[in-house]
Amino acid sequence: MNSFKLKLIIATIFTVISMQLLAEELSADNYAKSNASKGVVLVAANWGRQWKCGEYENAQLVKLEFTNLENEATLKLETPSKLNVNPEFINYGYLVEPGTYAISSFSVKVAKSTSDVGYFSADKNKLIPDNTPKGGTFNVGAGEVAYIGHFFLDCYKEPIPWRYYPEGKEAFNAYVNSIKKQFAYLKEANILFNILDTTLFGNPYKLQ
Repeated sequence: MNSFKLKLIIATIFTVISMQLLAEELSADNYAKSNASKGVVLVAANWGRQWKCGEYENAQLVKLEFTNLENEATLKLETPSKLNVNPEFINYGYLVEPGTYAISSFSVKVAKSTSDVGYFSADKNKLIPDNTPKGGTFNVGAGEVAYIGHFFLDCYKEPIPWRYYPEGKEAFNAYVNSIKKQFAYLKEANILFNILDTTLFGNPYKLQ
């Protein structure tokens, strides 16, 4: 076997492994098949424009990524459109590899005018240098269903992703009830309040 074929086989194997470690969008079928061995992450994101954000005319969250610190499994969130998105939170559910996840990448589109558009972004080298999470982490175990937060923007200085959450048990229970209507197969699940633990992209908070 020549070296080219060997490299091709290794690259193919690596690609297959990587694909297997990508989070799957939650469905009734994959939840029934894999909920005992994998975890479920519940998250909400607002992809709409925030007007008058810092020094910018508007800003828009376009991408968030989380990486498992133990096995490189990845959970990716990305806007369905950079042009036509309603300013509202959208609920998502994902089936993921269990473990500790760190925020590993983000991108925020910013505009001073229709012709002056740019991005604030950070990648894994900046957010997890030497496998040290700078932006915060969350945990999800096998068989667990973990809510990790509502993500939008903060505009205090420069636009950055920000982790929000329902404040208090009553608000969280209302969120849980809405989730169990949207994902009916989670009606018997115990949904944990495991929000991203961060001081860079949110304020510390414990549900009381």
